Amino acid sequence: MDHSDGGRSIIGKIGGIDVTSVSAYRYSMAIGRNELDGTPVQILASESYYKSSQYSQELRFSGDIGDRLSYIFGGYYSTEKGVESSLAQTFRFFAPAAPAPNFGFTQNLSDVKNRSAGIFGQANYNITDALRLTGGLRWTWDKRSVVLHNITNVFANTCSAEITGLPGFIAPCSYPRSADFDYPAWTLGLDYRASDDLFVYLKTSAAAKAGGFNIRNGSASTPPFNPEKVKDVEGGLKMTSPDGRLRANVALFYSWQSGVQRNAAALVNVGGVTTTTQFLLNAGKQDVYGAEFEVSAVPWEGMLVNANLSLLNGEYVDGSFTEVRDLPGAGLPGCTAVPTNPALSRCIVDRSGETVPQLPKVQLNFGLTQKVPVSFGEFTLHGNYAYISKQAFDTQTADPRQSAATQAILREQNDLGVVPAYGLFDGRLSLQLDEPNIELFTFAKNIGGKKYVARRFNSLYSSLGVAFQYIGSPFTWGAGVTFRFGPR
Repeated sequence: MDHSDGGRSIIGKIGGIDVTSVSAYRYSMAIGRNELDGTPVQILASESYYKSSQYSQELRFSGDIGDRLSYIFGGYYSTEKGVESSLAQTFRFFAPAAPAPNFGFTQNLSDVKNRSAGIFGQANYNITDALRLTGGLRWTWDKRSVVLHNITNVFANTCSAEITGLPGFIAPCSYPRSADFDYPAWTLGLDYRASDDLFVYLKTSAAAKAGGFNIRNGSASTPPFNPEKVKDVEGGLKMTSPDGRLRANVALFYSWQSGVQRNAAALVNVGGVTTTTQFLLNAGKQDVYGAEFEVSAVPWEGMLVNANLSLLNGEYVDGSFTEVRDLPGAGLPGCTAVPTNPALSRCIVDRSGETVPQLPKVQLNFGLTQKVPVSFGEFTLHGNYAYISKQAFDTQTADPRQSAATQAILREQNDLGVVPAYGLFDGRLSLQLDEPNIELFTFAKNIGGKKYVARRFNSLYSSLGVAFQYIGSPFTWGAGVTFRFGPR
C-alpha cells in the first residue's frame, strides 16, 4: 500500500469579499491478496490492485451584505485517473475446469478516468437576532469513463467474449465506455436561539452518490448505474446549563433514498444469449430514520465526561426492490419460460422485505478524560468504550416458489452474513510539555483482547461456495512522540 497527498490553501480579499483557493492532490496504490477456499491447496485465490491519482481545485467567495445577510459561493473541479485490476485463479489443480496453459487465471483490468465539476452557493439571513434562515444549492456534473481489458485466459491473452461482440469494441482487447450524470444537492433550514442556553433547528436537504459502471467479467456489458439520491428532514435542539458544565444535543431525522445501489440479479445479453447475472444496479427505495443523543459534562475541574447514542432503523419500500431469477421448475406461477432451458422458470422476486445492509440499530460511545496540570506541562488520561450492535452485510430473499430446502439454505446464508454486536475499550495516557512543544504518549486499543468479527461475506451456497470473515484487530499497544512546529 502506498498513499500520499498534499494541499494548499490561499486566503485573500477582493474588496470586501473573502476569497479562498484550495488545491489538493492525492495518490494511492494498494495490492491485496485473498485465499478463499481455506485449504492448503490453491483452489480459489485472487489478487486485487488499484492505483489512482486525483487533483482537485476549489474556489470560494464569501462575505456579508449588511448586518443580516451572509453568503458563500464558488466552484469545484476534480479529475482522477487510475487503474483497477483483479486477477483470479479458480480450480488450479482441476484440469477439466482449467486446462493448461491457463491454470484458472482470469483478469478484470480497466483504465479509469473520472471528472467532476460543480458550482454551489449558500446564504444565511438573520430574520431577527434570534431567528435565522439558511438556503443552499449545489449542482454537480460527473463524467465517468472506463476502458475494459477483461481477459478469460491470462497466458493465452484471450479477451473476454462478453466484450468482443459489443459495439465499440477495439481489438485486440479494449472496450471503452463513458457516461455523464448531473444532479443537484440542496439544503433549507431554520434555526432559533431561544436563549443563551437553548438552540433549536429544523432543516431539510438532498444529496446524491455518484453513478458508474460494472467492470468485471459477467457484468461488463450491463448499463451504467445512476446516482443514488437521498432526501431528509432533521430537527433537533442543543442545550447548555447556566454554568456551562453540562451540554446536551438531541436530533431526530428521517431520510428517503431512491435508486439505491445494490447488487441484484437482472437480465443481460452475453454473446447473443439472454441470461441472468448479479451486478450493481439501482435497486429500489428505502427509508432510514433514527435519533442521536449527545451529552458532555464537566463534573469537576479537569474531568470531561462525554457520551453519544445513535438509534437507527430502516426498511425498503414495499415492492420497490426486485430482481430476476431463473428458478428450478417449469411453469412456476407468475413466471415465464427460459428459452435456453425449459426446466427453469424466469421469475421476478420481491426483495423489499430484506434487512437493510450495514445498518446497526444501536451505536454507543462513552468516554472519560482527566487532565492534570503539573509544573512542566499537563498529563491527560483518556478512556473510551465503543459499542455497535449486530448488522447484516448481505442478505437474500427465499422466494416461496423455491423448494423448502433452498429456502432453508438461503436463511442459513443470511445468518452467515450477520456480524454480531461487540464493544471495545481503548485508552491513552499523554504528557504535553510546556517547553519544548512535545507530547509523549502511550496508548492501548481493544483492552481485554475482545475477539470480534469486523465483516462477513456469505456466498457459501452461491457463486463458488465460500463464506469468510474478517477478524477484528486484537489488543494493541504502543507509544509515540509528537513535536509541533510554530506557536502553540
